[in-house]
Amino acid sequence: MLIKFLLAAALFSAVSANTECIWVVGRVTCAMDQAKVIDTRVEVWDKDGPKSSRVNVDPIMKLIDGVDPDDKAGVTLVEDESGTFKVEGCASDQDWLFHKNQPEFYLRVYHRCTPSGQERSVDILPPVKVFVPNTYDKYMNNPIELSFL
Repeated sequence: MLIKFLLAAALFSAVSANTECIWVVGRVTCAMDQAKVIDTRVEVWDKDGPKSSRVNVDPIMKLIDGVDPDDKAGVTLVEDESGTFKVEGCASDQDWLFHKNQPEFYLRVYHRCTPSGQERSVDILPPVKVFVPNTYDKYMNNPIELSFL
């Protein structure tokens, strides 16, 4: 009977999920021309794939990443030259064998703060582990400077 209980508990924990949400507020700046921050797209993503830089060169890592790619959780646009943004999103990650697996949120920013004005994207890491009801506001006092990304 004990073995059946443990097997059922392990199976339940293997298929349960942990859902978390995130609120991020901040600012983006562009040293070459602050007007270029308008329409910057700020997305919040949940890191799900391999946590290795080998993903682009290792075929097995590439396959794993294809099976479990990162998930987009939210998106917003910067609407004016102040560069302020607020983005929010939620994600679920599988819990495994009594281990609570929290989402690893990071930002992906699409901007035109380039000499040519062509769009460029950059991931802002490390992953954020501040969940609702708290607000992650690091980028209010430490804006994301797009000129160097």
